[in-house]
Parts: sequence; C-alpha cells; structure tokens
Amino acid sequence: MLELSTITQWLSSHIIPWGVNITLALLIFLVGRIGIKWIIKLLDKVLVRANVDAILINFINAIVHAVLLLFVVVASLNKLGVDTTIFGGLIGCRRFGDWFIFARLVTKFCRRGNAAYF
Repeated sequence: MLELSTITQWLSSHIIPWGVNITLALLIFLVGRIGIKWIIKLLDKVLVRANVDAILINFINAIVHAVLLLFVVVASLNKLGVDTTIFGGLIGCRRFGDWFIFARLVTKFCRRGNAAYF
C-alpha cells in the first residue's frame, strides 16, 4: 500500500507544478482575451471617428483580433511548456506581413472616396 509520504511527495513533484502552470496559462488567456476586446473596441472607435467604411472596419478588426489572439494563445502555450518556436517563425514570416500592407492600401483607397467599388 502507498504511504502518505510517497503520495505527498508525488503530489508536490507532479500535480502542484502542473496545476500552477495550468492556472497561470488560463489566467494569461483570460486576461489576454479581455485585453483584446478592449483593444478592438478602442480601434473600432478610432476607425469610426476617422470615417472609415464599416466593411473595412470589420475587416481590420478581424485581422487585429486574429493576430492578437495568436499572441495570447502562444503565450498561454508557452506557459504550459509547449515549444512555440514555430509560431515565432509564422509571426515573423514575410507573407504574414503582406496582409497588413494590403489592409493599409485598402484603407487609403476607401478614404479617397472609392469605397463604392467594394
């Protein structure tokens, strides 16, 4: 039969560290989601005040939301001990940055009064 000291030692060496890491990862994820919502609301207000087309506002908000959520998920997974170096390569790759250039061009195009083409 297992002794109490063996069970206590096993709990302190395995369960408690994982429990702390899982709790912190969930906390990072939840605080990150709240922060993302706050940033998206702020971005929405700024774009509305700049008289950007509503469709473009939704497009930009979706891109920013996806990128920020990717950072939050990577941070949470990193806290759990998952190797997240591949995500760093995806974030830094050139093609990923092309989406931001495209969004900037569409914004400039719509501000000139050409939004009717979309």
